[in-house]
Amino acid sequence: MRARVCFSVVVVALTGCSSEPASLPEPQPRPEREARPATFASLPPGWHQFDEGLQRRGPCHTIAYTLAASWRADRAGSHGWAADMPPDAIAIGVGLYGPVRARDRRNPHYPPIGDLPLELPFTTAGYLEGSPDVPEYRAFGRLSDYLVEVRADINNPAPGRALLKKARSVVRRVRLPDWPELR
Repeated sequence: MRARVCFSVVVVALTGCSSEPASLPEPQPRPEREARPATFASLPPGWHQFDEGLQRRGPCHTIAYTLAASWRADRAGSHGWAADMPPDAIAIGVGLYGPVRARDRRNPHYPPIGDLPLELPFTTAGYLEGSPDVPEYRAFGRLSDYLVEVRADINNPAPGRALLKKARSVVRRVRLPDWPELR
């Protein structure tokens, strides 16, 4: 029994993944060329793209987030861009999370992404967190090395066809980077 426990500790230490990350040394930063955020092929006039770059949360996660907005979301007040959305404004957020764990490969909420472009659903029951009048259309998927979450928020409680068509056209412009295997 003792040998088995020691072996488990060694495996956890070698993989760098632990439920108690404070007991492990900090991971060495990886060069940014390894994992990049999503981009958009082009944006409609008046739209702006904002990249938060890479964010690391723990030794096992890499997160990259990109926002495309139909207004200057970088001029948001202290409560963030969601509080400053003008009427009929659209925000498209693309989050990339990796590496993919074995349980996420089997998760039906993250189906494999076959061909681009990504597609938003035509209806939603979701809303932007803290903003029940801002519907949020969501698309989730998985590539071999990361999870993809796309959220399109429209500041109109009942967006018409034109607004939904605009949001869907911007989502179809998402370009996903090729991340190397992160270990």
